[in-house]
Amino acid sequence: MQNFIWPAVLTVTAGISVLIQQTLNANLRAELNSAAWSGFMSYFLGVVCMIGLTIALRDPVPSSATIARVPLWAWSGGVFGAIFIALSIVALPKLGGAVYIALLEPIRKLLESHESDVIPWWAPDSWRAPDVEARTPCYRGPRWSSLSE
Repeated sequence: MQNFIWPAVLTVTAGISVLIQQTLNANLRAELNSAAWSGFMSYFLGVVCMIGLTIALRDPVPSSATIARVPLWAWSGGVFGAIFIALSIVALPKLGGAVYIALLEPIRKLLESHESDVIPWWAPDSWRAPDVEARTPCYRGPRWSSLSE
């Protein structure tokens, strides 16, 4: 049970922070009269915070061999993050926080519910998280055949 409580608290905190972040970004958009500059400031301050976290955790800089080994698509998270931030900055003031979360959460949960639901069975192994077997013991490759085992 103790292994569950701390991640659950972190998850709730992360969920609350999403709404706070989007509200602050929308307010900044109104003050600056620019969704682009509001999004830029969000990312800029996020980078500053991540640099501080990296220094605090003493994480080493990845080697050039490690960086070269990462597939190109794996670097695209920032693009989707920017799309999320920009669209949220525009939508949140029009919808309000409760409606925003009510629309966002079911879609996010659908997409994140299970890796094998989103990633097709024919996809290369590099598309899957390295620990997919550990996280999904019933998943055994391209089919759900192990559910009947």
